[in-house]
Amino acid sequence: MTGTNGKIADLPKGWIQLQLKEIFNPNRPKVSPQDYSELPFIGMEHISSHTMKLLGTEQAKNLKSKAVYFHPNDILYGRLRPYLNKVFKPDFYGLCSAEFIVFPENEAINPKLLQYFLNSAKFVSFASHLNEGDRPRVGFDVIGNYYIVLPPLPEQHRIVEKIEELFSELDNGVEYLKKARQKLKVYRQAILKWAFEGKLTEAWRKEHQDTLEDAETLLTQIKAERERHYQQQLEEWEKAVKDWEASGKNGKKPTKPQQSKELPLLTEEELSKLPSLPDGWCWVRLNEISEKITDGEHSTPERTENGYYLLSARNIQNSYLSFEKVDYIPESEYIRIIQRCNPEEGDILISCSGTIGRICRVPKNILFTMVRSVALIKIQHNKYLSKYLEYQLQAPILQKVIHSKKKATAQANLFLAPISELPMAIAPLLEQTQIVQEIESRLSICDKLEATITENLEKAEALRQSILKLAFEGKLVSQNPNDEPASELLKRIQAENSNETSKSSPKQLELDVTSA
Repeated sequence: MTGTNGKIADLPKGWIQLQLKEIFNPNRPKVSPQDYSELPFIGMEHISSHTMKLLGTEQAKNLKSKAVYFHPNDILYGRLRPYLNKVFKPDFYGLCSAEFIVFPENEAINPKLLQYFLNSAKFVSFASHLNEGDRPRVGFDVIGNYYIVLPPLPEQHRIVEKIEELFSELDNGVEYLKKARQKLKVYRQAILKWAFEGKLTEAWRKEHQDTLEDAETLLTQIKAERERHYQQQLEEWEKAVKDWEASGKNGKKPTKPQQSKELPLLTEEELSKLPSLPDGWCWVRLNEISEKITDGEHSTPERTENGYYLLSARNIQNSYLSFEKVDYIPESEYIRIIQRCNPEEGDILISCSGTIGRICRVPKNILFTMVRSVALIKIQHNKYLSKYLEYQLQAPILQKVIHSKKKATAQANLFLAPISELPMAIAPLLEQTQIVQEIESRLSICDKLEATITENLEKAEALRQSILKLAFEGKLVSQNPNDEPASELLKRIQAENSNETSKSSPKQLELDVTSA
């Protein structure tokens, strides 16, 4: 059993445990980078979290602040945000950020074993709970109190060898899983590409060709329905104006509904960049099939701690709404904003600022409105399926067009005019239903496979920590009674070093160790 300070109740024979500060004295000197300009420099950003891998270096000559000089086989431990678990063992001389605690090489411990110890879940948990705040740091004066176990040196080497053997097998499995996940991502995009080129429903279309109403007829119906809807809005507005006048023109005059502007047809140049479509399909602009295209509130609404959701681009994810970091507005603001921008079930949302082009269909039973970084598309749901539109806007060809129309200022923006002009492939309504079914049946399989991959990646990480746990409990490799006990090793090192002084010399002369 291990205590919160790392101390173990029952040690294997020949092992000892002592505090880190009893064996290490991290006092590698701070130096001027200009004096070591050709050496590599390692910053916190150069170490991958949890993996103990180096992502890269930069030349020391590019730095101004003092840095810590390290040797091969030292261990670099990231003290800033210790939950990031940044640990690395270099095999070269160099400089590192002062945000690292540098553990100098020590004869009593295999450096790789120390690296694995600092990387273990128990030590990470211990260090992570020492400080709080946005930029928590730990110092050696605190983590130095944590107990480390020292097996006999030959056993240390066997433990490291076994860990590396098992980790290598795990890494191969993890690499395979990550490649499979990447292939799934590519396959998802291929599904959407094929869907809106008519390839997923090619056989189905042949079977139903006599019953399908072509897209041109559907487009005519959409336009007629849109005109009918506009005339209805106009009549309601005229009545509202009369009521307003009858009440002595009290309050603001009702706003006259705006009719969608007719846009020019897609040009030959635009069509040449789009895939050819099956017979009965056609390319149109998004504006032609939409009842309304608008964006969210332009002014800054009053915020409250609770109330109605006020979404921004960060809340729009592909096919779902994220309510992390969401704002709230009072009912009065909500009622005011939805007069112009009223998202309803089945409407389509597009993120239009920052990370643009994320597409989500409005779910049912959620009341919200949004700011101008989100665009809203309303369609005739009895003529055009919102799921069909959602998937089409996520498809590679539409994403390519969307990103070609963004405007780069301080951050990328997508405005309403380019959204209205987006090319859309219209299929007959009955075929739209079949396309959605074909897409969802395949994506459902992808979801299950991805869940399995994620589960196995989590199991791999848990197994990695289990291996380290067994290693530091003496249960990973067999023990050899002929190995020199760690306590004897320390005494011998003390005797050899009794007349020597070194910058990296650990505080070993007064060791009070617990041994088995």
